[in-house]
Amino acid sequence: MESEDVLTVQGLSKVAEKALEYQRYIFRRAYGVFYIVWATAMVLLGATNLSASVGLSGELGVGLNLAVGLVILVSAVGATAIIFRGARRALELREALGHKRKNYARYFVAWFVTVYAVLLAADAIFPAYSNEIGYALILQVPVLLYYMLGVAFPDGRPFEGLIALAVYGAATALNLALSILGTGAEVAGWLWVVTAIVWFLAAFYGLLRAPDELEALRT
Repeated sequence: MESEDVLTVQGLSKVAEKALEYQRYIFRRAYGVFYIVWATAMVLLGATNLSASVGLSGELGVGLNLAVGLVILVSAVGATAIIFRGARRALELREALGHKRKNYARYFVAWFVTVYAVLLAADAIFPAYSNEIGYALILQVPVLLYYMLGVAFPDGRPFEGLIALAVYGAATALNLALSILGTGAEVAGWLWVVTAIVWFLAAFYGLLRAPDELEALRT
């Protein structure tokens, strides 16, 4: 009877480990859609200039741009919450198996609200340096996402995620440097176009390779 109990525990342990491996498939698909959402947001934020298109200028034009930017970002954040709602259950499974888990959603929302509030304040108080402050703030994004990828993929971050974050970080750093130097304003838009393209490619690659994670479970 004792040997049967040991075998049962061992069998359940193997099932639990397989379930945790299934997490890679779930999150790889989730992050694939996530990259598409935020690549689209980059395109909209970089290519849309409503104040110029409708002939607005000055504070009214700036206010309109900020409002449109906020709508785009809030929409992207909302889509992100929906994307990871189902994937979060995989983390709940990890907690049930003895792995401690924190609820990162509230921290992300608090961080997002704080960053946007600082951007608004910087634009109002230090308009001449608002671009530099903005780029410096979003330099945190690849660091934050690198950490979150580690949470979702504890046995190794996917290749496409590392490439996407590296390109985003490089584009942000270059934009910050060019903004400080006061040159290359026309380059900024192209850097975000390249970044968006890489994120789209990362999304398609991740979604294409996600089924491979299921194949690994059968071995």
